[in-house]
Amino acid sequence: MAQHQAIDDTPRQQPLLSYIVVAHNHGQCIRRCLDSILSQQMCFPYEIVVGDDRSTDDTWAILEEYKDKYPHLFTIYRVNSDDCHPLSPSDRASFNRGHAYRLIKGKYYAEVDGDDYLLPGDTYQKQVELLESHPRCWLCMQNMSVIEEKATNESSGVTSKNDRRQTTSRWFPDHRLKNFQIITAEYYLSHPDLFSQHQSFIYRKHSQHSPIDLLGLDYEDTTATIFHLQYGDIIYLNQSGYQYISYPQGINRQLSDDDRLVRLALLPLVHTHYFPQFTHPILMAAMPELNHLLKVTVGRQLRLSSETRHTFTRHQGFLFRYYAHDTHTIFQQLRIKTARYLLLLINRHQCTSPFWTNLSARILI
Repeated sequence: MAQHQAIDDTPRQQPLLSYIVVAHNHGQCIRRCLDSILSQQMCFPYEIVVGDDRSTDDTWAILEEYKDKYPHLFTIYRVNSDDCHPLSPSDRASFNRGHAYRLIKGKYYAEVDGDDYLLPGDTYQKQVELLESHPRCWLCMQNMSVIEEKATNESSGVTSKNDRRQTTSRWFPDHRLKNFQIITAEYYLSHPDLFSQHQSFIYRKHSQHSPIDLLGLDYEDTTATIFHLQYGDIIYLNQSGYQYISYPQGINRQLSDDDRLVRLALLPLVHTHYFPQFTHPILMAAMPELNHLLKVTVGRQLRLSSETRHTFTRHQGFLFRYYAHDTHTIFQQLRIKTARYLLLLINRHQCTSPFWTNLSARILI
């Protein structure tokens, strides 16, 4: 069992909202993150649970300062994600976040990355109010703000502060969704342009079922969202309270083109494994990416890193086994071509019946 150190010895009022903050070597920006949470306009009790994973800078010392100053608000702990034998950086974040989830006490919870921050205002107050007044909704999604940070000379790989440029936008254009719109699971999952980072949501915490127990290291953006969609709808708030920063050295941007292509295309198959009741809308939305992946696979040899191949060994199914190895039998190659032509047929004839998606799932998985 993983060993971690938690500091939480002060009686506190039962929180309505829990903030989960994950950090790793965020000494230069964690104060900005925590101060932004403390400055939110909220009239209900809340808590901040912060997990530090293997930081070698002053992150932990800063967290201890905040715990000493606000003992009634903060729970802090240390964890070593090496204990989970991670296959990717995402596994490390999921491991840290999972520890935090088991410590939170709120009726609702929100997730914050240590290098992001919240915008001033009452967005989180309004999100909680919407969930309180809409008991059939299990998620409230805000229209978070995004800073896209790029190197001025991307080909050089330079990412120092002096060589970066930033653009700021909102995740959704204002005309895409109506304020207070109710979004069902089927509608959300069948419209990939509605995908949003998990940080844009406030989730209703289930009293009996834990996403960590079900998903383990697969607890990430979309799986967390789909887990909660099992129990209710999304209500949308067209207001920005979260500042998401997309860095040049982000996890997905560090991947090669082939690694990124395969990982993102196969992610929906992970979702259908955990949530088979949503197989039809998930696969219908994923058809273009899967079709493109199989087209590339039939046309040439993909160059995948050992880390990517190793990641696929954790999942069951034909495509995961196929991409986990760099050599394939004639029968495996024939099955890939069969799947490719089936997806082409579905796309060409716009076959939207669950029969076709279930048939595709059988061949792909």
